Amino acid sequence: MGIVSTINLNHSLGVRILKKINLVGSNIKEIGMTRVEQKANKDRLFFKELIDKMFEIAGHDLKFEDVEGRKDNWFQEYTMTKEQNKEWIEWGTKFIAKKKRHLRNIAEREMRMIDLYCGLRISNFDEE
Repeated sequence: MGIVSTINLNHSLGVRILKKINLVGSNIKEIGMTRVEQKANKDRLFFKELIDKMFEIAGHDLKFEDVEGRKDNWFQEYTMTKEQNKEWIEWGTKFIAKKKRHLRNIAEREMRMIDLYCGLRISNFDEE
């Protein structure tokens, strides 16, 4: 057995041990996760921050956990004003540009798509 084989064997054994003991709340847990699981976890945390901020700006006492997994149109049950929506989009654009290291115009496009997908209904849309 060569050095490389020994390292791979030890690494896979270490990963299996970490998965079994499931160290919660530490970065060691991510070592035992696959890349797909790490990305899914990272995306979940990203959307959690965006949705929590949306509810905070809109003045609703809700969190991401309250609507996570719901199959109905939960985003139609709650409203926000145009000004609140504009504030959330501006905050989200900066957040996306920082977290994902996108240019501002790409971050703004992504934020507008997120707003279309799960943004709250605008209460004063017809008023001008």
